[in-house]
Amino acid sequence: MYGQLDYALNDQWKVTGGLRYSKDVKESKEEGFLACYIVCRALGVPADYWNYTQTNYGSVVNSDPNAYFDDRGFAVRRLEGDWDATTGTLGLEYSPTVDTLVFGKYSRGYKSGGFNNLGFVPSPYTDSEFVDAFELGWKQEWYDIGLTTNMAAFFYNYQDAQAPLQVESGQNPDGTPIFSTLFVNLPEVETLGFELESNWNPVGELNIGFTYAYLRPEITDDGGARYVDTDRDNRRVGGVLIDPQRETRLQGNLLPQSPEHRVSANVRYEFLYEDGSRLVPTLSYSWRDEFFDNVFNNEFGVIPAYDNLDGRLNWYSSEGRFQVTGWVRNILDEDQLTALGSNYNQSRANAGQPARFNTFSYSLPRTYGVDLIFRY
Repeated sequence: MYGQLDYALNDQWKVTGGLRYSKDVKESKEEGFLACYIVCRALGVPADYWNYTQTNYGSVVNSDPNAYFDDRGFAVRRLEGDWDATTGTLGLEYSPTVDTLVFGKYSRGYKSGGFNNLGFVPSPYTDSEFVDAFELGWKQEWYDIGLTTNMAAFFYNYQDAQAPLQVESGQNPDGTPIFSTLFVNLPEVETLGFELESNWNPVGELNIGFTYAYLRPEITDDGGARYVDTDRDNRRVGGVLIDPQRETRLQGNLLPQSPEHRVSANVRYEFLYEDGSRLVPTLSYSWRDEFFDNVFNNEFGVIPAYDNLDGRLNWYSSEGRFQVTGWVRNILDEDQLTALGSNYNQSRANAGQPARFNTFSYSLPRTYGVDLIFRY
């Protein structure tokens, strides 16, 4: 249920208030069976190493009244839960002139709890997440020079922020660890940010756009828990722990996939012809700061900064029925790393071999093409 009221105190002041009640009900069923037959036997792996469904899932089934082994030997578990919250918003707008708007806003947000139903993790449930969001902004029209600017600063305080993290949930028959991904609730995460957006028409046919964004989401309270950083080896050589930081705290770390700075700009010019057709070239530039791709903020998950340049050339027929677009993306053919996954191979480590491998995700290299559009 949701309701909102906008009330104009006068021509300059307006108040907005809203209230929402949310209730979420979720149900799920998961099944699990671990086995390896022909391939494992061909590799000489003992069958009892792979056929350990009951060994691996037994502790979960025995401790959860909603879990059991069926007549096929599969582990089965049913998950269900419900969550509810009352949230709302309150805002104030001030327009001293027709070309100026200043505003402040507070909102209380809610994300329902849920569960991780993949892999029979020992603690599948996660609590609801809440956020108190504060925002201050200023929108201005500069008519004399054809410029529009929008600015906003914001502060988000998350309580029980939901985050997927790996924990050591058991051991294989050979003593190697089993890792499970749990959705945990971090007691507090604070996000500070600023955004600037501008649009400028110095002459009628020329348009220049610019944006800048600053973002810093920091884990300010991790509840004192220590989590397993599987990017690190944690092997012992001669009784000495190689990497004592494998089990580490998160307080003070930044959330992953959160570059601190972003900049973008585009230039567009419109050529008008006597027959009514138009030719519109556009050049777009963007730059993104480096960021961490894991919540542990270690050196194995740093995504470097990169910039990007795109170009488009649009032609529109006079009656608007035909459009031809030539485009080039990543004109400079830059290597643009977008994600980095690192992992730890226990079997290679036991054999004394290098245990780490990485997976890299890149955006496309230079690509180009032509689009033809016909409207009828």
